[in-house]
Amino acid sequence: MAYTKSVCVVTSLLRIHFMCNISYIKEKKEGDSLKRRKVKSIKQLGNTGTQLEKEVAAMEEAMKQHNIEENCQKLIDGLMPQIKDMEQTLYGTYHRNIIEYSTSRIKTPESIVEKLHRKNREVSLTKALDTLRDLAGVRIICSFQDDVYRVAGAIKKLPGYELVKEKNYITKPKSSGYRSIHLILRPTKTTSNIKCIEVQVRSAAMNYWAILEHQLCYKNEKKGAGRIRKELKECAIDIAKIDKKMLKLRKEIEKI
Repeated sequence: MAYTKSVCVVTSLLRIHFMCNISYIKEKKEGDSLKRRKVKSIKQLGNTGTQLEKEVAAMEEAMKQHNIEENCQKLIDGLMPQIKDMEQTLYGTYHRNIIEYSTSRIKTPESIVEKLHRKNREVSLTKALDTLRDLAGVRIICSFQDDVYRVAGAIKKLPGYELVKEKNYITKPKSSGYRSIHLILRPTKTTSNIKCIEVQVRSAAMNYWAILEHQLCYKNEKKGAGRIRKELKECAIDIAKIDKKMLKLRKEIEKI
């Protein structure tokens, strides 16, 4: 019986790992497509565009004028080498891969406008710079749940950065079931108009679930979305259990 349960757990983990690899490829493709996308300008839209389209176009033009994308990329480029060094240090300490992979992204004009609306804020670049701390972001995917805490702890100790805010959605998941650790970092020396960068740290299983949930949140008016959201929350609970079982199995293997 115990053997059968172990096989089921391992099979589930292998399936999740496979799907996570697919989701990683999907993330990269989506990132590339965002770089190639072209938002129509206000002039091109004329009187034909919706209010939302005009807000997005205005946001993109303002971002170009103030070099937002370039400044976000500089923040990312400054942090990523330190994450790579940290990854090597952790490997030297634990003799295994603590980090599976890391990605970065710059918030798009569409995402910025959507988030400002969601927060009932004025839709302007000034308000975005004042209130949004995740215009530049890095995501770190770990193999095991305890590795998430190891990496988050190491991130908080990186030289040249101060921790502005930490949110632990593992101990206190969102109502949707979302689990992750979010860290807002501020470079101690910067003259950029982008003051902070967000670092998300989660397990591979958490990441796969989060990608599905993210897709759903943009289709919340579609038929059947409520049922899917309920099932996703149940899946989040199951994945959290699998994360714990995976950690337990690893510790048992380490004792052999």
